[in-house]
Amino acid sequence: MEKLCKIVAIGNVESREGTLHNGEKKTFKSISVRLADGADEFVAEATDNLCEQLEHNPLPIGTNVSVQANIRVQEWKTNEGKPRFSNFINLKNLRVM
Repeated sequence: MEKLCKIVAIGNVESREGTLHNGEKKTFKSISVRLADGADEFVAEATDNLCEQLEHNPLPIGTNVSVQANIRVQEWKTNEGKPRFSNFINLKNLRVM
């Protein structure tokens, strides 16, 4: 997905421990970015190099950007066993317009 958006808010960098496919432990960093496209507002997660870029060079609120992202749907169940779904948006690229 590629979309023109405006930055509404940028969160703080968060770290979490994880395991790679080869069993090696790694610390993953991410930052949440709230974006608006004129009709909708959504939160996306920036990881890896994009997270580092936003951490060291934060963009001001209201900056117009072009974003490339992946959308993933995760299914889960409530305590009562009812199926629920969550959408996750992972930013791949962010370019200032």
